[in-house]
Amino acid sequence: MAFSPAGFYTVAEELRLKAQADGPHLRTLISRAYYGALIEARNARNVRTQGVSGHNAVINAYDNGGAQDDAVRDALRKLRRLREVADYEPGKDLSANDANVALASCKKVLLILRVLPQRPAVAPTAPAPP
Repeated sequence: MAFSPAGFYTVAEELRLKAQADGPHLRTLISRAYYGALIEARNARNVRTQGVSGHNAVINAYDNGGAQDDAVRDALRKLRRLREVADYEPGKDLSANDANVALASCKKVLLILRVLPQRPAVAPTAPAPP
Protein backbone atom coordinates (compact mmCIF):
# COMPACT_ATOMS: atom_id res chain seq x y z
CA MET A 1 0.00 0.00 0.00
CA ALA A 2 1.35 3.41 -0.95
CA PHE A 3 1.81 5.85 1.91
CA SER A 4 1.97 9.62 1.91
CA PRO A 5 4.64 10.87 4.33
CA ALA A 6 2.34 13.80 5.09
CA GLY A 7 0.32 11.24 7.03
CA PHE A 8 2.98 11.42 9.73
CA TYR A 9 1.56 14.86 10.54
CA THR A 10 -1.83 13.31 11.24
CA VAL A 11 -0.22 10.71 13.52
CA ALA A 12 1.76 13.42 15.31
CA GLU A 13 -1.38 15.49 15.76
CA GLU A 14 -3.18 12.48 17.28
CA LEU A 15 -0.27 11.90 19.65
CA ARG A 16 -0.64 15.44 20.99
CA LEU A 17 -3.59 14.24 23.08
CA LYS A 18 -1.29 11.80 24.88
CA ALA A 19 1.79 14.02 24.97
CA GLN A 20 1.01 16.31 27.89
CA ALA A 21 4.37 15.77 29.57
CA ASP A 22 7.80 14.72 28.38
CA GLY A 23 7.83 11.07 27.48
CA PRO A 24 7.58 8.64 24.59
CA HIS A 25 4.41 10.11 23.07
CA LEU A 26 5.80 13.64 23.00
CA ARG A 27 9.13 12.49 21.59
CA THR A 28 7.44 10.33 18.96
CA LEU A 29 5.19 13.25 18.01
CA ILE A 30 8.24 15.42 17.38
CA SER A 31 10.01 12.71 15.41
CA ARG A 32 7.00 11.96 13.18
CA ALA A 33 6.41 15.67 12.56
CA TYR A 34 10.01 16.03 11.44
CA TYR A 35 9.97 13.03 9.12
CA GLY A 36 6.61 13.97 7.63
CA ALA A 37 7.94 17.40 6.68
CA LEU A 38 11.41 16.18 5.67
CA ILE A 39 10.23 13.43 3.35
CA GLU A 40 7.63 15.61 1.66
CA ALA A 41 10.25 18.34 1.20
CA ARG A 42 12.67 15.77 -0.17
CA ASN A 43 10.10 14.45 -2.63
CA ALA A 44 9.15 17.95 -3.75
CA ARG A 45 12.77 18.67 -4.73
CA ASN A 46 13.71 15.14 -5.78
CA VAL A 47 16.65 15.09 -3.36
CA ARG A 48 18.22 11.95 -1.93
CA THR A 49 18.36 11.51 1.85
CA GLN A 50 20.80 8.63 1.87
CA GLY A 51 24.22 9.04 3.42
CA VAL A 52 25.62 11.16 6.19
CA SER A 53 24.50 14.48 4.73
CA GLY A 54 21.13 13.38 3.35
CA HIS A 55 19.02 15.43 5.73
CA ASN A 56 21.20 18.49 5.16
CA ALA A 57 20.83 18.01 1.41
CA VAL A 58 17.06 18.36 1.73
CA ILE A 59 17.30 21.42 3.95
CA ASN A 60 19.92 23.01 1.69
CA ALA A 61 17.72 22.39 -1.36
CA TYR A 62 15.55 25.22 -0.01
CA ASP A 63 18.35 27.80 0.14
CA ASN A 64 18.07 30.87 -2.09
CA GLY A 65 14.61 30.14 -3.43
CA GLY A 66 12.51 32.99 -2.12
CA ALA A 67 10.31 33.53 0.92
CA GLN A 68 8.47 30.21 0.76
CA ASP A 69 11.68 28.24 0.37
CA ASP A 70 13.15 30.16 3.29
CA ALA A 71 10.10 29.27 5.39
CA VAL A 72 10.44 25.58 4.49
CA ARG A 73 14.17 25.59 5.23
CA ASP A 74 13.75 27.37 8.57
CA ALA A 75 10.90 25.07 9.65
CA LEU A 76 12.95 21.99 8.73
CA ARG A 77 15.91 23.29 10.73
CA LYS A 78 13.70 23.92 13.75
CA LEU A 79 12.15 20.47 13.42
CA ARG A 80 15.53 18.82 13.05
CA ARG A 81 16.87 20.41 16.25
CA LEU A 82 13.79 19.25 18.16
CA ARG A 83 13.94 15.77 16.62
CA GLU A 84 17.59 15.34 17.56
CA VAL A 85 16.78 16.13 21.18
CA ALA A 86 13.70 13.88 21.09
CA ASP A 87 15.53 10.92 19.57
CA TYR A 88 19.05 11.20 20.97
CA GLU A 89 18.91 13.11 24.26
CA PRO A 90 16.51 11.34 26.63
CA GLY A 91 17.98 13.21 29.59
CA LYS A 92 17.03 16.59 28.14
CA ASP A 93 13.53 17.85 28.92
CA LEU A 94 11.00 18.58 26.22
CA SER A 95 7.69 20.32 26.79
CA ALA A 96 4.20 20.48 25.35
CA ASN A 97 5.32 23.77 23.80
CA ASP A 98 8.07 21.91 21.92
CA ALA A 99 5.40 19.53 20.59
CA ASN A 100 3.27 22.50 19.48
CA VAL A 101 6.27 24.07 17.74
CA ALA A 102 6.99 20.78 15.95
CA LEU A 103 3.39 20.42 14.79
CA ALA A 104 3.18 24.04 13.65
CA SER A 105 6.48 23.76 11.77
CA CYS A 106 5.43 20.53 10.07
CA LYS A 107 2.06 22.01 9.15
CA LYS A 108 3.77 25.08 7.67
CA VAL A 109 5.97 22.91 5.44
CA LEU A 110 3.06 20.74 4.33
CA LEU A 111 0.88 23.78 3.59
CA ILE A 112 3.60 25.42 1.52
CA LEU A 113 4.16 22.16 -0.37
CA ARG A 114 0.37 21.74 -0.69
CA VAL A 115 0.34 18.25 0.80
CA LEU A 116 -1.36 18.80 4.16
CA PRO A 117 -3.58 15.75 4.64
CA GLN A 118 -7.30 16.25 5.05
CA ARG A 119 -8.68 15.27 8.42
CA PRO A 120 -10.85 12.18 8.09
CA ALA A 121 -14.54 12.79 8.54
CA VAL A 122 -15.77 11.68 11.92
CA ALA A 123 -18.68 9.31 11.67
CA PRO A 124 -21.72 10.54 13.56
CA THR A 125 -22.38 8.59 16.70
CA ALA A 126 -25.79 7.32 17.63
CA PRO A 127 -27.28 8.87 20.74
CA ALA A 128 -26.99 6.76 23.85
CA PRO A 129 -30.13 4.82 24.67
CA PRO A 130 -32.21 6.37 27.49
